[in-house]
Amino acid sequence: MAIESVGIVGMGAMGMLLASQMADQLPEGQLKVIVDKARLKGYAEASFLVNDQPLHLNFVTTPAAGEALDLAIFAVKYQALAGAIKQMKPFVDDHTSIISILNGIASEEDLAEAFGDDQVLFCVAQGMDATREGHEMHYSRAGQLALGVRSAGQEGRLQDLVDFFHRADIAIELPEDARRQLWNKFMFNVGLNQVVSVYGDGYGVIQKQGEARDQMVQAMREVLPIAKAEGVDLTEEDIKGWMGVADGFAADGKPSMLQDLDAGRPTEVELFSGTVCKLAEKHDLSAPVNDWLYHILTAKNKELE
Repeated sequence: MAIESVGIVGMGAMGMLLASQMADQLPEGQLKVIVDKARLKGYAEASFLVNDQPLHLNFVTTPAAGEALDLAIFAVKYQALAGAIKQMKPFVDDHTSIISILNGIASEEDLAEAFGDDQVLFCVAQGMDATREGHEMHYSRAGQLALGVRSAGQEGRLQDLVDFFHRADIAIELPEDARRQLWNKFMFNVGLNQVVSVYGDGYGVIQKQGEARDQMVQAMREVLPIAKAEGVDLTEEDIKGWMGVADGFAADGKPSMLQDLDAGRPTEVELFSGTVCKLAEKHDLSAPVNDWLYHILTAKNKELE
């Protein structure tokens, strides 16, 4: 079934980036941004800008009678996922395909529990450098989405996604092992998001030789044996590839975790070093750099309380 109606929940940097790409290409009314009633008035009156260009969006709280989306996209922070699921549920029926562009390796399981295994596919957002301040977002690299099936029988849904994103002129790739790609991106975030946030500067801090760059590599390296213990084969070549990606970001750009800290919002540290440390303990492995990152970033979270 061709994807015509699309809903996205979450207007952070990644949500704004994806919404702006779709809004530029899709017919009017085809894209809906799902919001709760508390945010509706403020969002409707706000001026959203992407790379200094106006972004006009269709904000809705409830579906029209008999309406169900063809595609539901989750772009919230993980701590907001439970609420986002409740917001999205009225817009979803059995035919709706669902993807998440959240960080970490857990959101697909949560969505599958809420909506069913057959509806949730793998999607990994990678290579973006979007930075959001208020209702303004800037980026120099739009990146791409890596898509894949999570369970048998989803090949038709996957093809519908491929056709839709091609039509919307959004870059995609189809890795042989989408679960591996999810873990690979997780490893990148464990290094980039956390280390740049601890040092409190833009991407430039890890783009030069020195302590911060070394810490980023070591944080990612600690994921390798954990991934192997979880049945995922990541390698040093993956780390090398991600360092190349990071070197291409705008030096003054900021990852989502640092954007949260700067805005006084709690970070997703539990998704990154928190997950690494728990899985390291589970498999009797060590992760000293991630342990160090976890304690620093947890302390920063407490300062925001």
